[in-house]
Amino acid sequence: MERKNYLAIMKTFFMALLFLAIGSIIGVLIIPPSVRYMLNIAFFVLVLFSIFSRKGGFIKSKGSMYAYAFILGILTGSTYVYYFATLGSDLFLSAVLGVILVFGLAYIVASKTSEESMFKISSMIWPLIFSLLILEFLNIFLFKFGTFDLILSTIGVLVYSLYAIVIMKSVQSRCRYGILSETEVVQLSYSIFISFLNLLLDILRILAIVKDND
Repeated sequence: MERKNYLAIMKTFFMALLFLAIGSIIGVLIIPPSVRYMLNIAFFVLVLFSIFSRKGGFIKSKGSMYAYAFILGILTGSTYVYYFATLGSDLFLSAVLGVILVFGLAYIVASKTSEESMFKISSMIWPLIFSLLILEFLNIFLFKFGTFDLILSTIGVLVYSLYAIVIMKSVQSRCRYGILSETEVVQLSYSIFISFLNLLLDILRILAIVKDND
């Protein structure tokens, strides 16, 4: 039973990544470079929507999650291509492996953390993420990246790493008691998906800034 739940969550997560990749390819091919800067704004709005959809339950089915991943890929595909071209395949894959490592460690930490401690951590997560997104928005229009970008990315890695621990604890707790419904599978997969991508983007951004300064 528990194994079946884990497999369902991971299958949904990887399918979302596939739709993201397809959307990214389409986005890179059809979106002209002149409007790619505006994708930062579109990405901000979409991530903000993802927070409310997670809490309000707008994404309840696999179809709606895959559609979201596809649209997200169209909007952000050029970002991944940029980092891949800037950093090279080795550093890019290292960033991906780094995110996987974070989730692996998060799973271990979550298994050793009490429900009471996890509740305290989870109560801080949403205000931190929302504040981070507001600062990201200000960074686009006021600070124009630079040092502030590096600070934000570092904070982002810390916040989304904490979020990964909360997600893993939720997965462990809910997979233990009965077969998960499709809605529950989607909610857990969606949380992993969003945290995974945000961690990846923040790590890629840090690597790009460090490389530029060398």
